[in-house]
Amino acid sequence: PDVATDNVAFTMDPEMVVFALPPEDLMSKINLLRPGDLIDILFSMQPKQEVKATPGVPVPQGEAVPLGDPMFTTDVIQAQRITAIVVESPQVARQVTDDAAVQPTAVPPTQALLLAMPPQDALLLKYFQDAGGIMTIVLRHRTNEVLFDVEAVNYDYIKDRYGLPTEDLLPVQ
Repeated sequence: PDVATDNVAFTMDPEMVVFALPPEDLMSKINLLRPGDLIDILFSMQPKQEVKATPGVPVPQGEAVPLGDPMFTTDVIQAQRITAIVVESPQVARQVTDDAAVQPTAVPPTQALLLAMPPQDALLLKYFQDAGGIMTIVLRHRTNEVLFDVEAVNYDYIKDRYGLPTEDLLPVQ
């Protein structure tokens, strides 16, 4: 692997940790992100469904009563600067054909985004990943470090925003 910056451990703030974020989102896959970019990290999650049982009344096998919203999306990390990007090392920067014409090579795919962040933020990201959340990265203007006041989106938010009855939002069975 090739890291697109100096040795991160020697250049980072000693109060931070480096979190290696896998390139599972579209922004990473299309190689749009660069070291120094400011990003927000969004997660969508579907919490595990629980069964609410009445004491003394058996719950039929396989039947569960879902509690809470089936899914939510939230802005987990805001205004995070990308410290470095790890990419595959190209075997040859340029390939030469038999007729000596130089052929351009593709941009090597991203293997990880390195983020220097407070340890608590790293734990938060790890939690959402381990819980099976779906990550999306959004790119900010390079100078916009403002923390946005955003509300997590769930069924109730959609219902209130668009004035829809709750049953219109439930999955079709």
